[in-house]
Amino acid sequence: MKKLVGVSGSSGIVTGKAFLHIVKEIPEISRINIKKDEVDTEIKRLEAAFKKAAEEARELHERAIREMSKESADIFAAHLMML
Repeated sequence: MKKLVGVSGSSGIVTGKAFLHIVKEIPEISRINIKKDEVDTEIKRLEAAFKKAAEEARELHERAIREMSKESADIFAAHLMML
């Protein structure tokens, strides 16, 4: 038997069969070349996307606090930290 060690999502002990999901095909990520004069515009688009994603994560965090619990809502706080 192999023992797995990591950070738990909740307290307690569980036993059972593990399911290992292996993706054999890695999706292709398209590459787009831009001109030097387009760099500033693309950076602004990226910053706008970060801002919008952060606003959505804040809204979800606040809603989760109201409708669930602060502990449950912390996943959205973690998303904000990553952003």
